[in-house]
Amino acid sequence: MNRDRGLRRGGTRRRLDGLPGYPAFARVALEQAEARVAAIQTGEIPYQADKAFDYWETRTLGRAVRLALYRDEPWLPALLDRLLRGVAVAPTQAKTLPSQALLFEIARAVEDHPTPEAISSLRAARRTTRHAGVPKQLDRMFKRVEPALAERLEVAFRLPDGRVRQAFGEHAAVISIDGAAELSWWHGDRKLRSVPAAVKREHPEEVKRLREQVKLVQQQQTTLARALEASYTAEEAPPYRQLEGHPIAERLIWEFEVSPVCGAASWG
Repeated sequence: MNRDRGLRRGGTRRRLDGLPGYPAFARVALEQAEARVAAIQTGEIPYQADKAFDYWETRTLGRAVRLALYRDEPWLPALLDRLLRGVAVAPTQAKTLPSQALLFEIARAVEDHPTPEAISSLRAARRTTRHAGVPKQLDRMFKRVEPALAERLEVAFRLPDGRVRQAFGEHAAVISIDGAAELSWWHGDRKLRSVPAAVKREHPEEVKRLREQVKLVQQQQTTLARALEASYTAEEAPPYRQLEGHPIAERLIWEFEVSPVCGAASWG
């Protein structure tokens, strides 16, 4: 049996998950991969197109990503985002990249066990790359990745619920998803038109981080909508009741087949 196909099957994935030390090894392997890509980007390691990782390293990292995505590891999103951004573009102006093989291997792993954060990172990599053929290939893969997210609704709905608030002295930043995701600034009960000058001056990195978070949420909303439009096809019933009260869920009408005889039922 092909090793990669075997890994995609639940038995092999669960076996790796159960191996003593393997989840920790997966994290170390991905951290080392990210460090190598960072060194390539800074010139510490001479750049060679598609030579950042050999065949077996790519396969090993693919297994590590799959396991981390399957376990929904909290450390993975930021690390995977850095790895994908670094592997998708040459440190020079060349239209090549450090490793097409690893980029597509990660994309296949995300197809197997998608998360909103991983899909957003793949989209960022797609925008970053200068290789003409890579975006086309990723676009074809997105058509499979987004429907797969509908099979993981408990992960797909991991979005801010409108109560994300960060204080900056007398001011506060609020991320809301009542409709489109929005970052707003407040002074007490008064909504401001823009970022307060004092906050912009004293906390520029935090302002940048909040803006990036809103963009991420917007991307996740789009991904979630596409996933749900593609339909939920798993044998087990989706956790509808777990989603009650979520702003996005409240604006959806669910239709699901009860049985071939009974037809369809809906829940909104």
